[in-house]
This record gives sequence, structure tokens and C-alpha cells, in this order.
Amino acid sequence: MNDISEMTPGEVLADANVSDFIGSMGLAIAQAQTALDENSVRQIPDFAAPREGLNGRSLFDLGLSPAFYHYQHADLSVSLQLQLRVERTFGLDIGANFNFSDTDTSNSETSASSSESSSGSSSRTTHREAEVNVGVTTAGALTVNGNNFQLSGDNPLERINNLAEALRGDSNNGIERALPQARTTAVDPTCEPPSDHVVCTPNAVTFMNEGSEFAIIMIEQVPTGDETFVFKSSSPEKEVTVTPQASIQAQADEAARLIREEGYTVEIYGRGDTPAKLFFDHDDASHEPSSPPDGSTNSAKLNGVARLFIASGVPVELKGFCDRSGPRTYNKNRLAVARLDYARRELIARGVPASQIPASDITTLPANAPEQPSGPVGNEDNIGEDQAALDGAADRSHDPNMRKTEIQIGDTNARFLVIRGTPINSTQVSPDSSASGNRFVYVGSTSSNQDLTGSGRKIVVKGTDFPLNGSVNGSHAEHSPEAYAANLARDVNTNTAVGVRAWATGNVCNLANNGDRFELVLVTRESRSISLSGTEDVTVTTQFSRSSSSSVERTETGNQTVAVGASLGLRFGRQYETNITGNSSISARLVSVPAPPEFLEQIKAFLEE
Repeated sequence: MNDISEMTPGEVLADANVSDFIGSMGLAIAQAQTALDENSVRQIPDFAAPREGLNGRSLFDLGLSPAFYHYQHADLSVSLQLQLRVERTFGLDIGANFNFSDTDTSNSETSASSSESSSGSSSRTTHREAEVNVGVTTAGALTVNGNNFQLSGDNPLERINNLAEALRGDSNNGIERALPQARTTAVDPTCEPPSDHVVCTPNAVTFMNEGSEFAIIMIEQVPTGDETFVFKSSSPEKEVTVTPQASIQAQADEAARLIREEGYTVEIYGRGDTPAKLFFDHDDASHEPSSPPDGSTNSAKLNGVARLFIASGVPVELKGFCDRSGPRTYNKNRLAVARLDYARRELIARGVPASQIPASDITTLPANAPEQPSGPVGNEDNIGEDQAALDGAADRSHDPNMRKTEIQIGDTNARFLVIRGTPINSTQVSPDSSASGNRFVYVGSTSSNQDLTGSGRKIVVKGTDFPLNGSVNGSHAEHSPEAYAANLARDVNTNTAVGVRAWATGNVCNLANNGDRFELVLVTRESRSISLSGTEDVTVTTQFSRSSSSSVERTETGNQTVAVGASLGLRFGRQYETNITGNSSISARLVSVPAPPEFLEQIKAFLEE
């Protein structure tokens, strides 16, 4: 711009050249393209170098080559706002005066950073995400800004969890969250001969010989007369008689009261009642918690509620929750959904039909959703961290009680009494599951840690037999469900020819085909550049979005001229103030293209000389 003090307002407006902004932004795209090309060329020596692990062959020998990227299209937008204020002053004094001239100029500049998605979105976000696929068979590594994180462990779950823990624990890499989830295809194991205590589902074998000194009574109606529940008809006899009450809930409450008086423990479950709760550690959706708030294990609770849902056939309702330590959109769209998926997968592994567990109806938050919920939070929205916010928890606060999945009975008026204690005789209970109305729908009949190896029982995986093995495994007692699961996982992993990998979680042996993978979601709140790359079936599917910055410059200029005279004082002032604000954005799509065959042939020929 020219000297503003000599310009009229119209000249100032005419001098604000928008093309300068567009030109600068276009050059930025060109410079970025040049940097991408130079980066791809710099990789060539690495692809050409012989590698000891490949018997002296290079990556070129294996048919690999560096990827080249180019901008497929770019949209540029520029807006310019200019405010101008002009002041003139004039004064005349007669007398002896002495005055002086004064000129004042000031400039200020501010900058602000924002995150911009690499797909072209320019929405502001408070965190950025990346995704990595990790094969279940790999022992490769993930590289973060040049630092290698090697996978290690005896089974696929241990390797991916060790990687996630290492990434979270390294403060130098800028990664705050690392959430793994298994993405598997059906293996379809079978148990031969079948057993009521071995449940085979497409990706799991679950052992339910945990000891079942409990029963489930379903109360679905108010009877017309007294009804008697018999737990054991032979000596010592155990039974209770319940009179009709005013409602199904009152009928269940009265039956529970009388059964407790006989020395049993009773829990009541129904729609709207206290749900079963699975707890998790920080940023986790697959482990037993290290210190569960209620002191119980997820496996024990899952075994009990699975029996209830299998026996009753009622629908299952799941809700996933988080504390407020992570970003809101990540908590709802990622972590809460992962915790729901864990509960659904574990219930199916224990024999609950998938048709009883509807898919989650969580409405995901948009990427640019505010970190604070806007307006009141209703019951339909209390998934993720919103319930914690409703309870008054501060942003980024930790609360182990909110790291949970709730399992609740779905649409039914029935109430279920889960009864534990002795004596209960499975052949003497009455009314049993064949009756109508209020009745026993499940009665456990096994002793704890029952031997399941009789009749040469085996698990068949893709035509390969794995005899059941109940021997002691680590801290797992002989013939315990955990020992059977751990031994089966070990035996499957030892037999590499079957093409299946396994890992045990409690009394469940999980199975995955060799081509299956884990999806690892990474989260950062930092604006710095974080580069990811992988080796040996560790594939970066989505890099962290790039960061961009915008700046606003404000210029204020003024001058005042004062005349001097012995008998005449003349004051003349002229002041200009301008505020110029420029906003710009670039939306560009970056695509990967293979190197031209002629280029690769020339490189190989050069290296062979």
C-alpha cells in the first residue's frame, strides 16, 4: 500500500489487492507438492538398500516402490474486510503561541492455529485422530516421528495392547489415546461331542463350568392364588409360598423377601431396575479392570446375565459410558461404542443369540461438535461422557465409576429373581421351565471346575482337532474355565498350519483368521506434525490431519500538523485509522499414485551398474 496519509478512502479500497492473497495461497500448494515429490525421491535409497532380513534383497526386489502423491484438486477462498475512519480538525488562535508537529504510527499482528482435515474439511476441532491396522499375526512395528514401537507378546491381544500402552506412555510422541478393537471374520469352531458347558460361536469358544449354584425365577404375572416355589423336595426340603400381590413388581419383591428368609441371596432384574455394570480401566474397552469399583470381575457378571438372557429370551439393552478425561467426540464415537461392542461380543460368545442384542443406536457427534454439551442433557443422550457432564463432572476429569457399560433387560414387564445358595436341586425345582406363568427358567447343576475332557471331547477348528486340556495354566486352577480357555489358545497358536490365531480373556478363547486385524485409533490434542509409518502388516490407514494457521494484521496510522506563529495560531489535523481483516482457506485432496514403470526401470538399471 502507498502512504495512507496521502490517500483518499476510495484509493485505500482500490489498493487492497485480493489477488495477492490468492497468489500466495496458490504458491503454498505448489510448494507443498514439491515437498511431497522430494520426500518420495528421498525414500528411494531405503527401497534400494539390501536388507539382511530379506536375504540380501531390497524392497525393490520384492516389487515395492515409494508412493508419489499429488493434489487432485484444490479450492481456494479469500475474503477481505476493510474498515476506514478519517478525522480532520482545524483551529485558529490569535496571540503569541508556539506549537509543534507530531506523527504516530502503530502496527500489531496476531496469529491463530486450527486443525484442518486432510480430506479437505476446514472445520475446527480440538483433537485429531489417526487409524492403524495391525494384522493378528504380525510382530512388526509402528514408527512415530522416527521412533520405532515394536509389537511384542505371546498372542495377538497381548501384542496390540502392549503397543497401545507404549504409545500412551511415551510423552514425546504427542499421542494421548490409543484404542484397539478386533476386526475378525468367522472361524466357526465346533465342540465334539457337544457339552452344555462349552459354547462355540463364530469367533470364540467359551467354557461355562464355573459352578452354578444358582437359579433364575421369572415373575411375569400376578397369580390368581398362592404359588409355591420348590428348591428341593427331598430332605432337607426348601420351598416358599407367595400370596398374590398388587403388581408384577410387588409380586417379585414379596417372592424375593421370602426366599431371602430361607437363607438365599436374591437380586431382582427387570426393565428400569439397577443394571449389571461392566467396568474398564482408563481408555480401555477389552480388559478386566485393575481395581473395579464394585470389586467384581466382568467375566462373572457376563456369565450370570448371559444365563438369564438365554433362559428368558428377552431383549438386551446396552449403554456405554466414559468419564470426561478424553475429547467428547472421541468418547462418544469411539470409546463408548467400543465398550458397547465388547459387551455385545462377550454375551454372544456365552451363547446369547445376536438377535436379542440389537445394534447400538448411538447417534455419533460431528467432528466439530463442541467439547461442552450445549443445553440440558436428556436421558436419550447420556451415552459417552454426557452423563458425567450432567452429573457435574469437570471437563478432563477422571472417574472410574463412569468407565462402564450397563447391561439391562429390554422391553418386557417380567421381573427376574437371580438366586444363589444351597440347597438347589435341578431335578426337583418346581414349577420348572416347562410350566407356564411364574417359574424357574434356569437352574445350575454343575460343580465348580468340572472336568470336561470325558469322551475324548475336542474343539475342531477348520478340520484340526484340539483335545480339551484342563491342566493348570499359570494362576488358573485345574479344570477351571480359565485354564481350558488359556490352554486352547496356546495350542491353537502353536499349530501355525491351521491358519488361525487365538487369545484368552477369562473363560473365553477368542479366535481370528490369519488375515484378520486389529484397528488402532490414535488421538492427539497437540497441533504439531505427527508422522506415522508401519512395517510387516502394520498399515497406517489414516494419518493425523494436518495443521494450518491464519493471521490477522491491524494497522493504525495518524498524523497531526500544527502551525507556528507569533500572533496567529493555526491548528490543522488529519487522522486515518484502518482495520484490515483477511480470511482464507484451502481445501485440497491428496491422492497417492504409483511411481511410473519407466521411472522404476531407470532406477533399477542405475542401481545395477
